[in-house]
Amino acid sequence: SYLYDIYKKMPIYQCPALSQKPGNQDFVLDYTINSIDWKRYERTRQYSGAIDASKLSEAPGGPSVVLYMTEINAGPRTPLTPRGFDEWDLWNPTLTTFNERGMTNPMPRMIHATDRRHAGYTTIVFLDGHNEKRRLRTNDLPITLFNPLHR
Repeated sequence: SYLYDIYKKMPIYQCPALSQKPGNQDFVLDYTINSIDWKRYERTRQYSGAIDASKLSEAPGGPSVVLYMTEINAGPRTPLTPRGFDEWDLWNPTLTTFNERGMTNPMPRMIHATDRRHAGYTTIVFLDGHNEKRRLRTNDLPITLFNPLHR
């Protein structure tokens, strides 16, 4: 596909810790985004993906507390396909490393809890652009990072 070929030529989108060994899927975009529709969640307490773009000023709690981008699950039990970019977003707790109860999701779109490419850590980027290194543990990656309105 067109996008696949473009991303393949842009190493900035590829995690250097993901080796391109024979037998591994050839992911060329190694990151995914948070697309939770916070306005709908606030009204209905139901998760859905945002269809319209959100303004930074509308981020619940402010852009410095909402996770925007993180690493994909590129492991053997990933639900992702290398060319399925339109199905990678994170819009409900079953797609993140840990669900809303803090349990490990078996096939998340986000990096898996057992992934060791960064010694049990992952980097997360917030809506304001700052990033943090977090352990792949429930307390370090709670659902409230994605949706501060979650109760």
